[in-house]
Amino acid sequence: MHGGRVEDFASKPLASVFTGELAKRIPALAEHAQEVGYVEYEADDVKLDGTIFPVRTEVMAARDGQGALEYRIAWYEDVTEVRRIDDARREAEERFRRAFEDAGTGMP
Repeated sequence: MHGGRVEDFASKPLASVFTGELAKRIPALAEHAQEVGYVEYEADDVKLDGTIFPVRTEVMAARDGQGALEYRIAWYEDVTEVRRIDDARREAEERFRRAFEDAGTGMP
């Protein structure tokens, strides 16, 4: 998804694949996931070639039998196509709304 191999990311901090403000917020988001058990957000990630793309992320805290944090699990989904479809739908709805409002006659 980020345009590289595992080795390209193994020695980098997780925040290196995020843009600007989100990169700074990663520690707080991880801590929040640990406290509440689950966090979901959308943000822009950065590929190795510098391309920015939207990603939906879910983070879950996994705990042992005593409730102590063992690890965090994160799922990432590239939502470029989802956003493209949503944008196209919004544009079509706006065109329809304008056509209806600007029509010389009303709809029966």
